[in-house]
Amino acid sequence: MKKPLAALLCLLPLATPFAPQARVQPSKNHVIAPRLAGVWEADVELRERLGASAWLERLEFVPDERVLATIPASLLEPLANERIYQAGTVTMVERGKTSSYAYLLVTYEGNPMVILPRSREGGALDDLESGLLNVVPGKSAAQDLLFLGGDFANKPFRAFHRAPANAGAK
Repeated sequence: MKKPLAALLCLLPLATPFAPQARVQPSKNHVIAPRLAGVWEADVELRERLGASAWLERLEFVPDERVLATIPASLLEPLANERIYQAGTVTMVERGKTSSYAYLLVTYEGNPMVILPRSREGGALDDLESGLLNVVPGKSAAQDLLFLGGDFANKPFRAFHRAPANAGAK
C-alpha cells in the first residue's frame, strides 16, 4: 500500500518557497495613515531648532497599494511579520532634484516607520531605506506637522508642514 503523505513529504525539498503575499491592512485607529497623504514642505524654523540637515525640501505622499506589485518578493520577505498600514508613492525634492519611490508605512519596534524600496546601483530595486515618521495633528489639517527621522532614534528629525494648497487634506 502506498503512503501518499510520505510521497508528498519526499517532494517538499523540490518545492519552490514563495514569499508571503504582502498586503495593506489599514486601521481606523492609526494616527498617521489617514493624515499622511498630501504635500509637505520643510519647516525651516523647526528644522533648525531640531538640528536636522536641510537637504530634504518637499515630500508628497500618494496612497496606492498597487505599488506592492512593483516590489520584489526578496525585499518584502523581511517585512513578512510587519503590518503594512499604507502603501503608495512618495515624491521627494532633495537639493532641488525630484525623485519618486514606492513607500510602505509600518510600525517597527513600536515606532511608525516609512520604508522605501530603492536601487543602490541604479538598476532593479535591491535595498530598503527607512525613516522613523510621525504626523502630529493640528487644530485643523492645515496645521498638521510631519516629522521624518533616520533609521534609528538617535538621528535628528526633519520637520514639515502641509503645503498651503494642500491644507484641505484629511
